[in-house]
Amino acid sequence: MISSPKAVFQLVLFGAVGGWLGGVCINASGGLIVAAQTAAPLKAGLVGALAFLLLSVPWGWSMKDSRWWFYGGAFGVTASILAVLLYFVFWPYGGQFSLEKTVSMIGLIVTSYPMPVFGIGGLIGVFTSSWIRPTQDGEHLWVDWILPFVILGGLFSIVGTVNPLIDDEPKVELSLEQKECCGLAYRAFVEKVGVSYAIFEAEKYCEVQCDLVSECLDVCAEAKASCQTTDTKCKDDHRECVLACPKD
Repeated sequence: MISSPKAVFQLVLFGAVGGWLGGVCINASGGLIVAAQTAAPLKAGLVGALAFLLLSVPWGWSMKDSRWWFYGGAFGVTASILAVLLYFVFWPYGGQFSLEKTVSMIGLIVTSYPMPVFGIGGLIGVFTSSWIRPTQDGEHLWVDWILPFVILGGLFSIVGTVNPLIDDEPKVELSLEQKECCGLAYRAFVEKVGVSYAIFEAEKYCEVQCDLVSECLDVCAEAKASCQTTDTKCKDDHRECVLACPKD
């Protein structure tokens, strides 16, 4: 069992770093640099730290096993999936927790972004175990020197395959049919599964990037920002605006 405050701090720290990095990769549709400046990776870092902490007891038991590296990777992957669950429990789509939506979103994230979830989780897990576990005699070369470089190389490879640092691809003008497809698909999903999932499903169904939906939602958000706290009509108008996107 991990009992020393230093080891617990290190476990939480690595969980936060892994969660943040995974959050950046998952939200990198506009480029890694842009994603790193948003709130989603910070939230992912918080749930990553919590997930690692929740697994601290079995993680500590694995330190005494000769296959500690295998258990470290397995705990890292488990913690990644747990972090995805916690993320949608703490920040549910639409502001209200739904078991069906949460399960759907976990499946969506895991299947759509396997490398950030399994790859980063597993590598961070192995690195965490190697860092916390006292290095035994005869292991210093590969544990203290070779293993860190292998893990860092793996992380750089995963990050490099996700997206370029910036989104420098020119936007493609959508045809009228594609625009109609985005609107119809988004409105078909939004009330059932929430805004972000509806955008994802619309882009998946129409096989295009539905920027016009996101741009419409930005306009709705700007209008909501001027709402007074007690102005119910303004909030209802915002909801209608969100459900009606994209506007003609």
